[in-house]
Amino acid sequence: MRLCRLSSLVVAMVLIVLSTAASPASAAVAHRLNTVLDPITIAPGTPEDSYLASLSGVLAQRDVPARPHRIAYTIDLTEVADLVELGFEGIQDVIVAAAAEEDPCQLRGTIFHCLRTGVRPAAGWVIMLGSFSVTPTSNARSGDGGQITVTARVDEGPITTSTSQVRIGESVDLATLNKEKVSAAPGRAVRVSPRVRNVGTAPVRGAVLGIWADRKLIDTDASNCFYSYQIFCVFDTALAPGRTYALATPLVLRTPADAAAGSRADVGLSWLTPALWEDQKKILHGLQGKPGRGTALRLVPAAGAAEVPQVDVDGDNDQGLVQLTVAGSRRPALAISAPAVTLAPGRTATVRFGITNRGPGTLYPTLFGNTALSTWLTLPKGVTVAKADKRCYPEFARSEWSCHQGDAALPAGHATTFVFRLTAAKGFTGASARVEVRDAWLDGARVLRIGVSAGGAGGGLPVSGPTAWPGLLLVVLGAVLLRVGRRAR
Repeated sequence: MRLCRLSSLVVAMVLIVLSTAASPASAAVAHRLNTVLDPITIAPGTPEDSYLASLSGVLAQRDVPARPHRIAYTIDLTEVADLVELGFEGIQDVIVAAAAEEDPCQLRGTIFHCLRTGVRPAAGWVIMLGSFSVTPTSNARSGDGGQITVTARVDEGPITTSTSQVRIGESVDLATLNKEKVSAAPGRAVRVSPRVRNVGTAPVRGAVLGIWADRKLIDTDASNCFYSYQIFCVFDTALAPGRTYALATPLVLRTPADAAAGSRADVGLSWLTPALWEDQKKILHGLQGKPGRGTALRLVPAAGAAEVPQVDVDGDNDQGLVQLTVAGSRRPALAISAPAVTLAPGRTATVRFGITNRGPGTLYPTLFGNTALSTWLTLPKGVTVAKADKRCYPEFARSEWSCHQGDAALPAGHATTFVFRLTAAKGFTGASARVEVRDAWLDGARVLRIGVSAGGAGGGLPVSGPTAWPGLLLVVLGAVLLRVGRRAR
């Protein structure tokens, strides 16, 4: 497994929020790249290749349309070379199209020199710069620290500089004890009590509970909890070695009154030391959420059970999961719509397809992950996309597109519709396309076909101009999942 902080995508979202630009950049703009390397708090003896830090960046001005760029950057370890060793592990290009690169980063002395070419910033903003394994050296001692300096340049733009703190801490080990499945009928509540055990040999001075779920599912408003895309609850309780602790008042999980039966939410739980919480807040730049206004939650011993920073050295045991399912036997029925369209060779026409929720119940994709349906369009040879719906993205071949309903709920009787403009090649003689829901949680995938024929005018949708759709937040950013303080590889 590997220890890490927030995902690079989350860092990128924070940087976007902090960006001062309000308008798209033109082709002549000299781009400036803001970078963030995860703060590093690591303990002596942390196993090699078990701790991961990510480097990401966002353009100070949006690049629209996104063009390929040359990114040159350095990671200077000189100040901490006696404390930690970094190894380049690759670049997780989830939403960035870039040229193939075997190893863009080379270590020369104590400085990584990196170069990426052909990088197209996702949504005009995001550029992923790499993940690095972190290993303490034999010289590292608790209380030591220093800084890593990062420089970056986009094309011929200005050189930017950022720093990231490195701290050597004391080894501790927190283990979460929650791995359970619960259910509640629509509009009803179920109670869970997150528990943590100090399985190390040293007392732990305080703990922070990370709850990874939409706040709409968490029926609590505690003053010692911070609410945003996730929830962090801070406790100053000292955890004695070998003791188990739990919330004095259980958490209440409540489902929406009209939630579809079978909807499932994975509520992630993670326990962090105060030092790691400090790192999280630095990454979030003050956007960790607003504190609640109600009675503070308390962490108490379970029934029967400017200091040196403390670092949890075993990330395999500090994550828990509560799987919440909406009870009920009647799951909603889905219907795929894909009316025929007539395409004349060399001409363009509009096609509409999508999903209708026939009920009962509402699909809440932001609350219940298994209700976030994806619809796939596969085109035949000779047919290309002139204009795609803003919620759809090409896969490895541009003949296949994945479309996402986004964050909006889908009530019973409502539909999600995607609009494409398709063009037939001059020699096109007719074929068919395919629309399907591959990851449907309701009765499996259903496949329908879009009839495509050469020439003629009858039976299909009329040729029309592009349809204007409201601007939607890109699904890859709107549906970003925060990785918990530590994550299994």
